[in-house]
Amino acid sequence: MKKYGYTFIEGEITDALIIIDYYNCHLVYAALGRNKFDLLKTAKSDFNKLYSKSNEKYNLIPLRIDKEKNGSMDNTDIVAIKQLIDDYRNLLNSVTFYYNTNIKYDIIFGTPFQRKVWNQLHKLTPGKTISYGQLAKSTMGKPNGQRAIARACASNKLALIIPCHFVVDKNGNFKGYRWGVDIKRKLLDKLSSK
Repeated sequence: MKKYGYTFIEGEITDALIIIDYYNCHLVYAALGRNKFDLLKTAKSDFNKLYSKSNEKYNLIPLRIDKEKNGSMDNTDIVAIKQLIDDYRNLLNSVTFYYNTNIKYDIIFGTPFQRKVWNQLHKLTPGKTISYGQLAKSTMGKPNGQRAIARACASNKLALIIPCHFVVDKNGNFKGYRWGVDIKRKLLDKLSSK
């Protein structure tokens, strides 16, 4: 059975729910928003969909990193998880930190096409936006594939790690974001002020 731990991180622009794989201490899920109940509800739904396709089971529990409450973790794991939480908090509060982060993560969601789109996003110049059409052309060789690109961005389950907030429409306008256009605008505004 896979075991995942979740915690909430408060941020300046928005808060985050992060989910960590207990076995390798890697980030597997990150969502943005102020409503903790809704974030957790959506995460549980996403994990239920993922695991409904296999015979494997999972357990999603509040993250406990103090030794007394979690005898199953050794000190190395506790240090690694604390570091990951601190790094994500820095990423959340200093958008430019993304390019200096060593956050270890695993992409457990997404189709091969979505993962291809997300890989392209990692190649972007820090702080540089790209249009859906430009991303479609560089990923698919088709500038008319904007809708497929938008769906891939909307399916991203690793907020900020996969920088879908860098994708804008052809006129540079903010269109759609899994965690809300207002958050996208604030993230890009903060990035451009650096």
